[in-house]
Amino acid sequence: MASSDFIFAGDVYLDRLTDAGVPQGYLPPIEAGLLSIEETTELKKRISKRRETYGQVRRTVSLKQPSKIKLTLNEVSADILALALLGEVSARTVAAGTVASGAPTEVTLIPDRWVALPHRNITPHVAVTSPIVIATDETTPVTIPLTDVEINHRAGLIMYTGTALTEATACTLTYKHGGETGSRIAGGVKPTIRVSIMMDLKNIVDGEGAILVIDEATLTPTSPVDFASDDWISVELEGELVTLSNKTSPYILDLLGAA
Repeated sequence: MASSDFIFAGDVYLDRLTDAGVPQGYLPPIEAGLLSIEETTELKKRISKRRETYGQVRRTVSLKQPSKIKLTLNEVSADILALALLGEVSARTVAAGTVASGAPTEVTLIPDRWVALPHRNITPHVAVTSPIVIATDETTPVTIPLTDVEINHRAGLIMYTGTALTEATACTLTYKHGGETGSRIAGGVKPTIRVSIMMDLKNIVDGEGAILVIDEATLTPTSPVDFASDDWISVELEGELVTLSNKTSPYILDLLGAA
């Protein structure tokens, strides 16, 4: 007997399409707090202007409006976060290395201000007396001890805290740094988000299954990403469904037997 009551649980599979609409493959199942489709029509009325029937409706027709989708993703990977930031993801790998005296890094130290080094994950010096070379006099370089600077090793920041320097001074630094692996999101570079979605559903009322397939949806973020939030970050999107040229509907829902 076919289901007549529905409470769905489901796994959401999302494929971010290229700008040309080419599939890239579904991401692993995502925890979704909301996936809703809204269908609406616009009622067109022909209103009479005749003497005896003025203001009465002579004929009506309902015009189909675009199918709308709302999507909230509660499991946020780099690929999902990129959707909210209108960005694109790339793999990032930095090999461990040494900035040696033969090719030092030039940095302008500013008293009591943090400045960025070209690398992060800086290896702490073994001895606090290890010098940093000041390149203001290449013939007779002036050196300062590490006790005159603070270093944020993870972020790759350095600040001069001593008394010898009173203004911004160009310096040459030597150091070691560890490797890094991860993902990089370039934000604000993809104004159009095109995805295809499949949802593997189970009606928890009777155990029957269903499959929802959305060929293409054009989405836009509807909430900011709060990097200082005390709560879980979720990605909220909404948009319209697209009927592909070789299809007659923008989505299908197949109701199956027992899952």
